Amino acid sequence: MLFRKFIKIWLILLTITAVALLIGSCSSKTKPIGPTVINHSPKIEIVNIPPDNSHFTTNPQIYWFGTDVDGKIVTYEYAVVPAALLVASDVDTSSDSLILAYASANISNPSAGKDCKPESCWQQIDVAPGTNPNKQTIRLFADKDPSVIIMQYFFVRAVDNDFARSNIDYRLYSRTNHPPETVIKTVPDTAGYYDLSDTSTTYKGIYFEWKGTDKIDYPDDNQNPLFEYFYQVFGPYEKDSIYSYDSTGNYVFDYTKVDTLQTNKLVLQSYDSLSGGVWVAKNTTRVFGVWKGDSDTTRAGYFVLKVTARDDAFVSDTLPAYIPFFTIDAHFENDLLVYVPFFCANSAQLGNIYCGPTVDSMLAFYKRVVSAAGYDSSKMLVSPGKFDIYNRPSKLELAKYKVYLMIDDGNNSHFKPEYYEELTPYLDMGGNVGVWALSPFGAYYGAGAAKLNSLDTKISKLIPRTYFDVIGEWYGGWADSYMKRYTLHGQCDTCPLLPTNEEFLGGLWLGTSGMPSFDVDSMKYSSTYIVFEDPPADWRAAPNTNYFQRSAFSEPLWLFRSYFGDFVPDSMQAYVAGLQGRVIGLRYDSGIFKTAVYGFSMYMLPEVQADSIFAKSMEWFLKPR
Repeated sequence: MLFRKFIKIWLILLTITAVALLIGSCSSKTKPIGPTVINHSPKIEIVNIPPDNSHFTTNPQIYWFGTDVDGKIVTYEYAVVPAALLVASDVDTSSDSLILAYASANISNPSAGKDCKPESCWQQIDVAPGTNPNKQTIRLFADKDPSVIIMQYFFVRAVDNDFARSNIDYRLYSRTNHPPETVIKTVPDTAGYYDLSDTSTTYKGIYFEWKGTDKIDYPDDNQNPLFEYFYQVFGPYEKDSIYSYDSTGNYVFDYTKVDTLQTNKLVLQSYDSLSGGVWVAKNTTRVFGVWKGDSDTTRAGYFVLKVTARDDAFVSDTLPAYIPFFTIDAHFENDLLVYVPFFCANSAQLGNIYCGPTVDSMLAFYKRVVSAAGYDSSKMLVSPGKFDIYNRPSKLELAKYKVYLMIDDGNNSHFKPEYYEELTPYLDMGGNVGVWALSPFGAYYGAGAAKLNSLDTKISKLIPRTYFDVIGEWYGGWADSYMKRYTLHGQCDTCPLLPTNEEFLGGLWLGTSGMPSFDVDSMKYSSTYIVFEDPPADWRAAPNTNYFQRSAFSEPLWLFRSYFGDFVPDSMQAYVAGLQGRVIGLRYDSGIFKTAVYGFSMYMLPEVQADSIFAKSMEWFLKPR
């Protein structure tokens, strides 16, 4: 039985195989019966919207209707040809057939090249599945002169899924136009720009934005067409070569002096990689690398941005927009620049430095420390009076130095927010900044004996965090009790003396930085910050010292050494914050720039120790990576 079943199965399989072979043989040798299928070309007709011979002052929306009886339309192709081209070719424009013949013979297919002009190549509009884009805003030609009328032909045809093209339909239209105006929106930084070859997370480059307007043809800005722009940068120029005095005696920029005809002043210009032309759709640019040629010293000069807008009729602004901007090519040819602001008190005040012999001795101290390390102390910039705040270095001056050091003493910070904001471009291009000050970021002592305040809200916390790796700053100051003590002392000799809370004795070295530990000079702090003729016996240490909270990327240098150590007596806890072991100095290497911040007074240190710390600080700043 099993053998018979096996034979039957094999017979069935052989029969199926034979039938399959027979069918395959027939299908490979037999031709389809019936006539060959012929593809029918699509048809197209321009709907009478807008009517023939219509005149426009803006680009019109033109309607047409395409059909394909045996397939589908996949592309529409159109072209706009000035009537003058047909006249120049001796075409009888009264004959529809001759006009259509011109279109067939003289308008090239899109594959003819990407640089093909709109009047000589078909422009394509692809048809997405399920759509029929049979109305489009078409760009017509116009003249710069609003009184000139440009007559032009609009041609359109359809392409089906078998690449068959329809008949060509056309209309005659005309257009006039008012040229657009170009407006550069960005106001340049009057302090100048550093010419960097690239941007970073903090440096955004030399950035400009502009726009085109056409108030006559497009009164509503919300309905403006898509403008195109051609921009160029020329330079460098000396200021006097592009600025002159106008009729009123004002010193103004003179755009007619910009070298737009010769190429020796052309630095860069716009470029469209798709079209290969200079007209682009974007209305912004970042400028960099404008300085050409090698230099060992810092250079500065004026460059000029020129922007021309072109509207939807290919008409460009008859008077392009120009704007000059000052640019610096930094080379850091010198080592150190020091800035010292003296916002001293006009009278002897507790905690403030009196504008007198003390200020002079402090300034002389700073100069000796700088000189002892081998640097030129004559380059020190000093604001000598309380209201003299304008002696800070310019961007150009900063670009000449590898390291910029700010030194400050007093009972609160004299470094305003703008001091740091104007340093960020210098740091972004690789400059280095050191800050040696009491309350460098604006923290100050507030009401309440042991209260500490964090970063001043007037200074953006982004700057300490991004450029110094500092996320918090705290300031000990003096307790209210000491102010009361001072007041009571002036009122009666028998009034009880309240405790004092100054506690800074020096810094303990930390880590492997090589920085030495240091002390404070008791003779200095007892004669600098107090107005008593005879300092009280319980005057303990230097006041007004800061500590920092840092992120993980900086290197801590010293810890706070307190008079009270790790344990503040119960009797003093209302007046003393307990600062033992807090970080009072740190440094940060970002890979682009280096910064360091010390929250104690340089002047309070013995001079030998100040010399050592300063010299080692400069060694670290100037050491190549």
